[in-house]
Amino acid sequence: MRQFNSWVYLVLAGSAFLLGASSQALADKEVFVNLKCTKCHSVTSAGIEKKAADEEEAEEGEESDKVDPPDLSHVGAHHDAAFIKGYITKTLEHVPHDTQTSTKKHRVKFKGADADLEKLATWLATLK
Repeated sequence: MRQFNSWVYLVLAGSAFLLGASSQALADKEVFVNLKCTKCHSVTSAGIEKKAADEEEAEEGEESDKVDPPDLSHVGAHHDAAFIKGYITKTLEHVPHDTQTSTKKHRVKFKGADADLEKLATWLATLK
């Protein structure tokens, strides 16, 4: 019976760890939404859709761009957190793909707290 109890504790501890990791990922996902990254980007793999341009224009009184920013579901497969931080703070340029002819900087410079920048970049880097 004692051995069974040890396994139960091990399973419970593992579950608590996984729930903690899931909670952290959810919190980091909320940073993406709260910072209004959904104004331009979607992350369909995380169930995040880009906010409709009509909603944003009506809400913010802005005109829509003709640029279609990418879905970020797999951004971590191509870029690490350090690059993502540099890109969204406009200190680094995006290296072009074969179909692009020029480098590009992020459209909007990140203006949030350093802790939010760290969480956002770390979370985006996990999206593979």
